[in-house]
Amino acid sequence: MTENTAEPSPLIRFSNSVLRRYVAPGLLPVRQANTIVLLLTEFMTETVDPEFLKYASRFLTPEYYDDIVSERNVLHTCGYPICPLKPTKKVFGKDSPQIEYTTESKGISPTSPSSYLRKYCTKRHFQASMIYRAQLSSEAIWARPDIAYLRNGDGEWEKSIALLEEILEAKAKKRDEVTDSEIGDAVMSLEQLRLRTNTKDQQISGSNPDNDDDDDDQNPQQKPESMREKIEKAKQARIKDATIDLSVAERDPNEAKAFAKPPEIPEVPAYEGYVLGSAATIKEPRSYTLWKEKKEQEKLEEELERGVED
Repeated sequence: MTENTAEPSPLIRFSNSVLRRYVAPGLLPVRQANTIVLLLTEFMTETVDPEFLKYASRFLTPEYYDDIVSERNVLHTCGYPICPLKPTKKVFGKDSPQIEYTTESKGISPTSPSSYLRKYCTKRHFQASMIYRAQLSSEAIWARPDIAYLRNGDGEWEKSIALLEEILEAKAKKRDEVTDSEIGDAVMSLEQLRLRTNTKDQQISGSNPDNDDDDDDQNPQQKPESMREKIEKAKQARIKDATIDLSVAERDPNEAKAFAKPPEIPEVPAYEGYVLGSAATIKEPRSYTLWKEKKEQEKLEEELERGVED
């Protein structure tokens, strides 16, 4: 009798090791969402299958996916999460890692092998990675409802992802060949679709003063205010308070005069060796004190000399 020693799938391993602690309906708190993304990035440094790659899209944005590619490159692994290869190249007759992590901010050119082969094992996996990235949503992770609660396949995110492997398989069934230009056009189309979708979402979520009440009824769960909105609101509150203070001063003539004129500083006669302080008080500097003691000493000596002469 043989035992089933098959290794569990990446989805089951991720659910048991990470996601089970955060399973709950509704929106995730910001801290929990950031924690899941961090653990997912670490998890995807190892090879995953296409099913998990599509499932992971509910927790990823294009920028988070770039972090995963970079983390895999640090380990000299192909940036495409499905690929386990660590390709090498000959340098002075010795095997050296082909994939090297770099901090350069230059983009990858599909026509320059020296650029994309620093992150991917082949051009095909570079194209597959770009197609996957172009379909990721830019919406904040904490603003996506039920992402830790819905089962795989029930979320809108994994349903909208089409991998290059699936496109090639569909083309193979039709006995059509996919050219590089067609893949490039697909990436461009998906990128433009994502940008249009994000712009449309922003327009839909924009505030309309005529329909504020209706929007509140339809969307009971409002997004928390961003830091920029809080700063702007506090600034407007300060301007409003200052306006109220000025209006009160205008109603009271005495307050208006006090507002308009600076406080009067009493005139102090200037004395030799004295300086005027910030609170309109006379201060004796150290030099004047010494000068005064010297003068008193000289006067005392003169009186003593006069007494001796008399």
